[in-house]
Amino acid sequence: MAVGTFGAISRTQTRPTSWKARTRYRDYTGTTRYVAAAGKTPAAAERALRQELLKRAAAAASNGDLTADTLVAVLMDAWLEQITGENRLRPQTVFQYRHHSKKLIVPALGALKVREATVGAVDKFLRGLALEHSAQAKMCKTVLNQAMNLAERHGAIQRNPVEAVKNLRSSDNEVKSLRPEQALELRRIVRAWRETDPVTGRRPRGPKPTPLLADIVEVMLGTGLRIGEVLAIRCCDVDLTGEKATLTVTGTIVYLEGVGYFRQPKPKTRAGFRTITLPAFAAGVLLRRQIEGKPNDLDAVFPSRAGTWMSDANFRRDLRKRLAGTDFEGWVTPKTFRKTVATVLDTDVDAKTAAQQLGHSRESTTTRYYVEKSRVAPDSSEVIERRLGPQGPLSE
Repeated sequence: MAVGTFGAISRTQTRPTSWKARTRYRDYTGTTRYVAAAGKTPAAAERALRQELLKRAAAAASNGDLTADTLVAVLMDAWLEQITGENRLRPQTVFQYRHHSKKLIVPALGALKVREATVGAVDKFLRGLALEHSAQAKMCKTVLNQAMNLAERHGAIQRNPVEAVKNLRSSDNEVKSLRPEQALELRRIVRAWRETDPVTGRRPRGPKPTPLLADIVEVMLGTGLRIGEVLAIRCCDVDLTGEKATLTVTGTIVYLEGVGYFRQPKPKTRAGFRTITLPAFAAGVLLRRQIEGKPNDLDAVFPSRAGTWMSDANFRRDLRKRLAGTDFEGWVTPKTFRKTVATVLDTDVDAKTAAQQLGHSRESTTTRYYVEKSRVAPDSSEVIERRLGPQGPLSE
């Protein structure tokens, strides 16, 4: 038998309600041995045996033995175990990789052997996912690509099939930002949510609304920060003593399974470390938060009601509630505010300034994914008139 394979399975009744399934298995040391498992029925015993064989294959894979017959599910476990042990990635990054592997990749491709994960199979999975969730498809491609690289290094495959999958992002996925008048209307809607009715003098039932969410929106429109960066702002990060107020981005809020939400003492990327000069309206909000906000042990500018770091999930939920039934429902997210700032700066200043404001290391990232493209062509009428008009050079 080839290494990692097993022979015929025999099923024997050992007691009136107990069966044993047994087979010969050649493990990854080259040793052939019997493996058995029990169950209440013949089928149950065989299922238990096959599960045991899968576990042995997974254990062998985690020790570095990957072959063309290794299941994709086993490969994913081996790769996740490797990156966890290396400690070169942030824990929340490993958590995201593990989440996408378990929830999306393994259910779709896990039962395939590595040699069966062809370009066609991978392409079909990723493109099908991209139709509904382009961001998840992009992350799954990253995860699957790295796992297949591991299989290629071990000689299980000759070429990584994920590398042949191109252009997952939909061509009509246009950047959409807020126009100045839309930004004003959104502000009004957010602040007026559940206010006392001026006619009846009554307020809708539920917790008394606070200015927290509206203040966060103001700061996002005034800075273009990521939502995690905004929620991680501490009073000590804000300098209101100079000629112009500034904000230094030094961390972000992240989630880790088993830990919950906490402040990571560094931004998402190296380019995220930056000091931003604040516009007057954003500086005013941060000044008021420091004066009127409840003291907390975290020094947080935007703490939760419980005095902990506020999660981005709670912010997104509250924003959806306030925009429900409006023209902004369904398309305005925290990233929309970043796109709005990027578009304004790209239009009125330049792309380099927009990239530095958003904390991007490359201008191309800003212009491609965050700047709304103008649908109005530049005024070239005088040039066309001069060159192609009936009284132009062609008529001479």
